Amino acid sequence: MRDQQFWPYTAGFFDGEGCISVHPLLRRGYVKGIQVTCHIYQKKPAVLFFIQNELNRRSIKNSVYAGKQCYTLNIGKRSAQIAFLRKIRIYSVVKAQEIDYLLYELLPYFLANNTNFNRIFHRKTGTERKRVKLNTIELMKRIDTFRGMKHNRGSTVNTNTVRRLLGFKTR
Repeated sequence: MRDQQFWPYTAGFFDGEGCISVHPLLRRGYVKGIQVTCHIYQKKPAVLFFIQNELNRRSIKNSVYAGKQCYTLNIGKRSAQIAFLRKIRIYSVVKAQEIDYLLYELLPYFLANNTNFNRIFHRKTGTERKRVKLNTIELMKRIDTFRGMKHNRGSTVNTNTVRRLLGFKTR
């Protein structure tokens, strides 16, 4: 299938059957970073295998696995997620706001801070450590904003949870 047909088709399918989730990676005493997942769910696997093959042809690594009630196409690697979301963004309608926020608000923050997130947190003292704590809280606020865009709001880890974890007063 040609790109001009595949990406609009996949974007529409992702709008209807897909999901983007963002979760903080919590460790004892700090937030290590964020985890992003991109899934497409479907009861009949044929269309997922078609999308999987087309994505593989375009060097976007993914996997399809069977769950209890449906099949799931998972785009797992960060680079594959970014490439996939950038390609479908111009055709997306339902998830356009989520994709924009993820690509332009959350991921730059994550990519700038993730590699040394826990090392920085544990090596710094005093004012520098407080600055890292505040950056962590800012990250959680951004994750909360992202979750507010979604229809399901079943999050148990939010900004106040992280504030307590880091020793700040909750609001």
